[in-house]
Amino acid sequence: MERILIVDDEADLAFSLEVALNMAGFRTSVSLDGVEALEKIVDSWSIGLPYSLIITDIRMPGLNGRELIWEIRRRGIYTPVMAITGYSDKEMMVDLMRVGCTDFLEKPVDMVELLRNIRWILEGRHTLREAPYSSSLATRDADLSKRDYEYLRTQIESAVNSYSQIVKFNPEGLNVKVAYRYTSLGSLGGDYFAARNVDGGVEALVADVAGHDLGASYHTVFIKALFDQYFGSPRAGESLMKALNDKFSDTLDFNRMATALYVKLDLNAMKGEVVSAGHSGLMLFNPATGSVRRLSGGGPALGALGEMNFERVEFTFNYSELIFIHTDGLLNASQVDGRTGVRKRLAEAGLLGFIGSHRKLSLEDMVGHVWDDITSFCRRRFSDDALLLAMEIPMEAGNVHD
Repeated sequence: MERILIVDDEADLAFSLEVALNMAGFRTSVSLDGVEALEKIVDSWSIGLPYSLIITDIRMPGLNGRELIWEIRRRGIYTPVMAITGYSDKEMMVDLMRVGCTDFLEKPVDMVELLRNIRWILEGRHTLREAPYSSSLATRDADLSKRDYEYLRTQIESAVNSYSQIVKFNPEGLNVKVAYRYTSLGSLGGDYFAARNVDGGVEALVADVAGHDLGASYHTVFIKALFDQYFGSPRAGESLMKALNDKFSDTLDFNRMATALYVKLDLNAMKGEVVSAGHSGLMLFNPATGSVRRLSGGGPALGALGEMNFERVEFTFNYSELIFIHTDGLLNASQVDGRTGVRKRLAEAGLLGFIGSHRKLSLEDMVGHVWDDITSFCRRRFSDDALLLAMEIPMEAGNVHD
């Protein structure tokens, strides 16, 4: 009987796939993370009982699907791999094929298509059964692979723990009240957000870095370092974005891009400024009337070559307004109509609708209820990191010091 390994951090989806494949006559095993899956794959290969097929999600914490494929191919394991992706991305698919992926399916998974593709892959497979196998060589390779696995797991755990401490956000003691909700598709990289008190106000930064690997975490850490360096200085937003862009331009070999939004609030003058590097803008929401003012984002994304200009946009605000900032992953949250199959994005209109329906609540309760509405809308399945951050101007604004 064919043995299939299912790798997905979403337990419900993994269980659904397991049930469907068992009913179709396949033996299955499930791993809820890439590191555990790598151990199973290496162990099964080393004893001469390799899996017939590996079905893996791509976006997972720790060791993601791409890294899992790369690791097993590096070890000379040629078990076919079917990747399940949350959205269609041609560049990502080309990259997955480059590291050794066999086939792709998009979420939501069509079981008929899944079974058809599995049979197509298994009927065409020949390498594993025809390859000669040496038990002594297998034992040696198994020992080496286990040492590699332990080293890899230790390195990943250390990186994740250190990274979580470095980028931790604590809103306590800020000159403005802050409430936020955030979900990340991985333990490394993703969205970064921070805020610092300055004389008479506050400065904040939100950044969206592509990827969740060690490279992404490196870029997020130097975003934090440069924000710490520039905050509080004259025209900090423009200087910060130029410095970040230079840094990203110097590391284009990582093929990494990011967007960022800098915000400064002067609570004494009741004035603010915003500088954007390809990021979504912010919204000033009046809970008393339900009206909203939008400050457009835009500008070049971080990593653009050449001398880039990042324009500063100034605005005024009053104590009755709330400031909302989000990342694109939030607006891209979506659901599929079960009757028509049409995918509907949350988009800005959906976000504003949820905010408006809870506008009479306190800031923390409002953000909590809006987040619940969004997660219910997309059935808790985000296709990217998602951040919703809100700031409330204090009633005593106009007499604030650092």
